[in-house]
Amino acid sequence: MAKLTDSVNFRLTSEEKQVWLQYCQMTARTQNDVFRDYLRTLAKKMSKKGASNPLI
Repeated sequence: MAKLTDSVNFRLTSEEKQVWLQYCQMTARTQNDVFRDYLRTLAKKMSKKGASNPLI
């Protein structure tokens, strides 16, 4: 795995955060893990549409 050097900050509504935290708890995964996994799914969608992507 690549060295983690960058960080991202973003804002959520209270409802969005609650859904995210519930999902993390339900799947016994960390918030970072869920976020990174979601980014990987976006990368796959992008590659299917022909976009160049360094994550894949």
